[in-house]
Amino acid sequence: APHRVVIDAETEGDCVLVLADAFFPGWKARVNGAEVPIFPAYFAFRGVVLPEGVHTVEFTYEPVAFRWGLRISALALVLGAMAAVWCIWRDVHLRRSGHSAKAD
Repeated sequence: APHRVVIDAETEGDCVLVLADAFFPGWKARVNGAEVPIFPAYFAFRGVVLPEGVHTVEFTYEPVAFRWGLRISALALVLGAMAAVWCIWRDVHLRRSGHSAKAD
């Protein structure tokens, strides 16, 4: 997928895994489930340090703007639902009391 890359690696010593994709903010890396820092390798690519052994390396693209967009959208949805419930409650309350909602 364009937002996720999984690599199985076996190293004989400490080394650097270089992924020939552009280094860009928003990418996260996990080695065997633990988050590790990504650094620009050869000025343009993504790199992570791997210790000796067998590893599963997962790169995921999680841009900050996307997460903020999700939060703002969820907040707008909740506020919209609350406003709809309030309008319905107000209309029912006014009808019960004999007032018209259009008179306000």
